Amino acid sequence: MTRKSRPPSRSRIRSRCAAHSASMRVTSSLSYSDHGISGPSTINRMGFQRLMPNARSRKFDVIDSKSLDRISRDLKDLGGFHNEPGLPASS
Repeated sequence: MTRKSRPPSRSRIRSRCAAHSASMRVTSSLSYSDHGISGPSTINRMGFQRLMPNARSRKFDVIDSKSLDRISRDLKDLGGFHNEPGLPASS
């Protein structure tokens, strides 16, 4: 695998998210990861399962992700996440 085709490391992804947060003037303090776990559902993703109660209790205001498909590849899960009761509305 060449350097260009190798996926970014976890630390590089975190650095990119932190840089993006800083550019948006948002403080980044919490990190959730499901590194190496793939699948059509969020049920077996422990990072996602930790994120949701923290989102409901408003421990953070913004979720920053490399891309939406890193949160979920299933549009039903993503739509459910967006409309989850208790979560702040996006603007």
